[in-house]
Amino acid sequence: MKKFYSLITFLLFFLNLFPSDFYGEIENSMRINFLQGYSFYDYSLLDLKYDRWMGDRIKFYLDVQVQTDLLTLLKRTEDLSFADNFYNSDFRIYETSLFLKRFPFDFVDLTFGKTYYNPGKGFIVSPVDIINPDDLSDPLKMDRKLTKGLFIVEMYSKIFNLNIIYSPFFTPTLLPSGYIDYSEYLGGVNVKDSLIFPEDIAKSSELFLFMIKDFNNLQTSFFYGYSRSRTPLAKNVKIIMNSSFSAIADLQLWFPRVHNFGFTFSTVLKDFGIWGDLCGNFVSEKNFKIDMSDIGRGTVDTFNFKEKFFFNFLAGIDYTLFSNYYMTFQYVHGMRGVYGEENINDYFFFGSRINLLGGKIVFEPLNFAYEIVNWKNLKNEGGLLLNPKITFDFIDNFSFGVSFYYIKATKNSYFDKIDKKDCVEFTTKIFF
Repeated sequence: MKKFYSLITFLLFFLNLFPSDFYGEIENSMRINFLQGYSFYDYSLLDLKYDRWMGDRIKFYLDVQVQTDLLTLLKRTEDLSFADNFYNSDFRIYETSLFLKRFPFDFVDLTFGKTYYNPGKGFIVSPVDIINPDDLSDPLKMDRKLTKGLFIVEMYSKIFNLNIIYSPFFTPTLLPSGYIDYSEYLGGVNVKDSLIFPEDIAKSSELFLFMIKDFNNLQTSFFYGYSRSRTPLAKNVKIIMNSSFSAIADLQLWFPRVHNFGFTFSTVLKDFGIWGDLCGNFVSEKNFKIDMSDIGRGTVDTFNFKEKFFFNFLAGIDYTLFSNYYMTFQYVHGMRGVYGEENINDYFFFGSRINLLGGKIVFEPLNFAYEIVNWKNLKNEGGLLLNPKITFDFIDNFSFGVSFYYIKATKNSYFDKIDKKDCVEFTTKIFF
């Protein structure tokens, strides 16, 4: 704890020496869960950014983050005896990149480094944001992305613009513990799993092509990507007898190749903003084997999902009413990291924002999402996420807010993975 605040003090002193080059924020979030028994979560984040042009054509960007878990989830009094539950610090370079303007030709811009590229138009989630993986380690922050090594070529012409994105390093989605569970699929057998990662650059490399064209106030892009699945799928299972009365499933998970293609658009129609994303997906391998020879049943072939090819998409609209009441609505067919048409659910996201006292208070009363698993049984198969917020910004460079999370989900829903995360969250931020 003392080390963390000492680090903040040192960095703030250092920033005062060079105020024109460094900027960022300090955030503290505390959650209190009281619907499933009291539990607490508290973390602080120092996000330090450096942004500098070197001449007219070279720009260097650096984003360094230090996150400290001041108090992890404690559920029993005996948890207090484990030192690992307290003051865990994580230092990472979230982003570092070099931007070369009009190099090597006047119609080309280059960016390379650990960075991100999100082509989707949707807010919160978009099935087209398939280049950078998701950071779902905190399930309530479903809009967070991971950066990774990218080489981005942006070429401009009078007819259309062409973006080429290449990544030599495969990075999977960061998942919380227990996110993937095959035990029920395998008849309740205990599962011991392991991951198979791509072995070399040739197997882990990913390539995306984007053709971008604007028609007055209509922005469009068409894309193709040769990538890998971001969340792992089963490849091989071997059922092993570990005693005379019980068995264990030795499960291998891997990331098969995926072909992605589709388009995005966004436009303004009078006072309405309208956008949409469409992504077609072709997964190279959907089958896996279950070896039950150890229990005298031989080997069988099965599948993670029925069809290799499937679509996911979204459509959204926003509008500002009475100058200070902003509303947005979005329909999503299929969350990221879900494979196979039969596994895809539908989602409705609604957001609202009211600016009061000239923006000193921001009230978001109607933030919610509803998930539909079965259109014929809307009441009993699906999920609900409520997230009203209020933020106060009375002092320059300082804000604090309160938000409430309520999740109610049934089996087979995506929101079931974040159920029992209901909480009240208190957040303070200092900007510099």
